Amino acid sequence: MVAAGIAALLKKMNYKDVVVAIDGSVFRFHPHFPNIMKSRISQLMGIDYKFDLMLSTDGSGRGAALVAATLLGQCAI
Repeated sequence: MVAAGIAALLKKMNYKDVVVAIDGSVFRFHPHFPNIMKSRISQLMGIDYKFDLMLSTDGSGRGAALVAATLLGQCAI
């Protein structure tokens, strides 16, 4: 279900190249969860979109958003 939510947001944003910052213990510690997420999102998105999932370990949703914005060069500090 998480992959479906992310895929829906990515399609709504309509960016062709996106970095998604994720904060959470399941993503961080489960040995297969990141790969499963990438696989499921790819199935839902199709080949027209490129995305990457990145772990944000600071424990803050704002930190995760900042990591994604910084990597995309959209954040001026």
